[in-house]
Amino acid sequence: AESIVTQEELIQILTQKTPKISPQIWARVLKVSGQMPPKPELIRFVATRLVAKKQLTQAIDVISVLGLERDFEPQQIILPLVNLGKFDVVHRFANKHPFLRHYVVTTVGKIRGKSSTVIRWIDQWRLNPRH
Repeated sequence: AESIVTQEELIQILTQKTPKISPQIWARVLKVSGQMPPKPELIRFVATRLVAKKQLTQAIDVISVLGLERDFEPQQIILPLVNLGKFDVVHRFANKHPFLRHYVVTTVGKIRGKSSTVIRWIDQWRLNPRH
C-alpha cells in the first residue's frame, strides 16, 4: 500500500513557518499515519518551534502524543508552566507520565508552598511526601 503522505512531505509540514494546523493535531496525524519522521527531527521541532517560542502548552501536548516525554528535561517545560500558573496543564502532563509526579509536586510546592493543590496531588498520586 502506498502511503498517503511521504516522509519528505511530513518533514516539510513539520518545518513550515506557519503550519496550517495546530501542532497538537499535526502530532496526532503523524502518530495515526505511522509516518513518523526521525526522532531527532521531532525533538528539534518541539524544541525550536514550540519550547523556544514559549508555546509550552502546545509543546506538552505534542510531547505526550509523540512519546517524547523522556527527551526533554522537566525544568525546560514544567518549571516555566508552573511559573506561569498553568497548574492544570502540568497536572494533566504528570497524570500521563507518572515518573514526573515527584518533580511536579516538588516544583509546585517550592513556588506555592504547602498549597491545597500540592496536598491534593500528593494524595491523588499516592506519593510519599518525604521523597
